[in-house]
Amino acid sequence: MSKYILLTGVFLCCCLQVFSADLPVKIRGYHFSSREGKVRFQKENAALDFNEYTQKEIEISEDGFFETILMAGEPEFWTIEGVSIYIIPGESLDVVFDNTTGTYSFKGATKEECDFLNANQMHIYVSLSFLDEGKNVRESFEKTKLLVDSIAAEKLTVLNQTEGLDKNFVNVQKNRIQAHQVNSYLNYYLFTDEGKKYGLGDEYKTEPGRKFIENIRTLVEPAIRNLVADACIDQFDIRWVVDRCRQDSLAFFPEKSIWTEFYTLRDLLKKFDEGVSSELIAEAREKLTTLTCNDFVAILKPAVAKIEVLESGKPAIELTLQDMEGKQVNLSDFKGKLIYLDLWATWCGPCKREFPSFVMLKEKYQDVVFISVSIDERKAAWLKFMQTKEKTAVLQYHADRDLTLDQLIAWNISLIPRFILIDKDFKIVNSFAPRPSDSEIEPLLNKLLN
Repeated sequence: MSKYILLTGVFLCCCLQVFSADLPVKIRGYHFSSREGKVRFQKENAALDFNEYTQKEIEISEDGFFETILMAGEPEFWTIEGVSIYIIPGESLDVVFDNTTGTYSFKGATKEECDFLNANQMHIYVSLSFLDEGKNVRESFEKTKLLVDSIAAEKLTVLNQTEGLDKNFVNVQKNRIQAHQVNSYLNYYLFTDEGKKYGLGDEYKTEPGRKFIENIRTLVEPAIRNLVADACIDQFDIRWVVDRCRQDSLAFFPEKSIWTEFYTLRDLLKKFDEGVSSELIAEAREKLTTLTCNDFVAILKPAVAKIEVLESGKPAIELTLQDMEGKQVNLSDFKGKLIYLDLWATWCGPCKREFPSFVMLKEKYQDVVFISVSIDERKAAWLKFMQTKEKTAVLQYHADRDLTLDQLIAWNISLIPRFILIDKDFKIVNSFAPRPSDSEIEPLLNKLLN
């Protein structure tokens, strides 16, 4: 098993392809059961942070048996119904469920790795890594650190003394242990008098919090540099800790690294949810040519194509709507007039705060079609809310999911409130138009009408 690329002494364990071609991995399961009669496989990778899942559902026979083939171009981590497994291209793995004990056993080339994963679990959220929900917090950071370090050392000893483990697997686990060690340092502040006043993520925004960060900087920064260099970005706990340190200026990345690609992708997708411009599209296309991670390319490429159709001057995307009586209309029925579209939901507070301004604009701009579209999943919730709302000249419609889901996806409706301006020729003016309460909206409407 020497099919790895070694870069300056570091194993590459990210989403880059390191094998010349994918090879089959046969997975067989015994004594499994589920209500649906299926088991779900899910690949562990950085794409999960973008809600992109590599999943596979396999039917189970009456006696609990299943068999499937996974194609892999490098060693990978997967879960089967939440059970962690490790696979190597070209090898096979059997997974056996014991109905009496509720435990799993493994047979095959990666038996030792799978046994290790399930016997040595580490938890970022509930346990707060090595602090064990606070049970390992001592009266000072120094004493807590001694205990955390001893736990990390013990875990490393167990790892190093476990025979038969794949070298790439060992490297990933060492990085995971180091990530949890750093996370334990950071979590200590949550148990201080000052830290208890704030939630996770806000605890370092105070002066005492910033002071704590500075005091542990020399401990954390070298560890994070090591995690970044090893590039084990497909591991959730490593991504969590590196990202947490990045937010507190404890993590820095080389210009060309898998981490830089990860944050480039994340920043671009965030921008896509906030607006569309020719400059943004050009930036995204340029960044797309620089990505080396296949998973990231597979996410960004369709995302760019999706926002390109929302650019100013492109034909508006149809929306099929229903009024309160159930009568169906199309958005294109209003072609010939300037359309100002409001997408909202009854559960959205910021949406409802825009209503008064939306109505006031309608009263001022009679030549503009003002359309309010509820995207509530339940039409009944919208109808009930509308019974309590004063009737206005604003047109009220509901976007039924069965009719409009694909259309809403095409409009990239991921955040609300969302406002859209469409011209008289049914072409997009601004697919992320200013809100009614925004000072920019009236000058824009005046310009379009004149």
